[in-house]
Amino acid sequence: MGRCFWACLAKIPWWAWLVLVAAGVVFALIVWFTGGAGIFGLPLWVSAVLAGLGPIATTMLYCIQGCARR
Repeated sequence: MGRCFWACLAKIPWWAWLVLVAAGVVFALIVWFTGGAGIFGLPLWVSAVLAGLGPIATTMLYCIQGCARR
């Protein structure tokens, strides 16, 4: 499972990681400046960080899902 996961991540081009990070920053700023949804009563900064990690986390979950099907 580990080799498959790292192989999947290695297939992603370097520039796509920059796009994912930029999208994460945009999501975090939107949550921060709009006051966020207050995810489960968490502080605003924690909600912004979680929103910012979303694009990267979904990419990793995509690779995990693909490896689990094998």
